[in-house]
Amino acid sequence: MVSLNKIRDDLKEVRYYYARKDLFDETFQSISTNVILELDYTPEYIQMLHKKLLLFLQTKICG
Repeated sequence: MVSLNKIRDDLKEVRYYYARKDLFDETFQSISTNVILELDYTPEYIQMLHKKLLLFLQTKICG
């Protein structure tokens, strides 16, 4: 069973994220665009790599 302190800490992290979600989204968009331009990869190639990574993690985590 999860302790109340762990639940409180998790909720604090969630609140922190949503309070700054716009900033996180903006920063991610800026960084990902810069990386794509800097490495000269196409957005389709990056998307394919992300999909492969997600599938890999799903199989490793979910079994």
